[in-house]
Amino acid sequence: MSLNIKLDDSFRIINDSYNIVLVEKVKVTNKPPKGEIKNEFTERKRYFPSVAMALKSYVTVSVLADDVLVSTVDEYVKKINEAYNRISGLLKNESVL
Repeated sequence: MSLNIKLDDSFRIINDSYNIVLVEKVKVTNKPPKGEIKNEFTERKRYFPSVAMALKSYVTVSVLADDVLVSTVDEYVKKINEAYNRISGLLKNESVL
């Protein structure tokens, strides 16, 4: 069985032979000495023994990956709840989880 579960525009869960992999698409900006600034994307991979652990990590990592400054505990809790709500929606739609 092969997994390819899109969590949002930046994160997805896949698997290899031994692990569940949380893949984050990361924008990398290159500024050559002469010329235009180029935006490229690379993948950051985190490995887990289960989908449940990958989803737990997604909640934390997705909140920290946002470019939004969180300055209060209430704002942080709101972001965490939004991530949990995204996961809840996926769990209702994905029978594989």
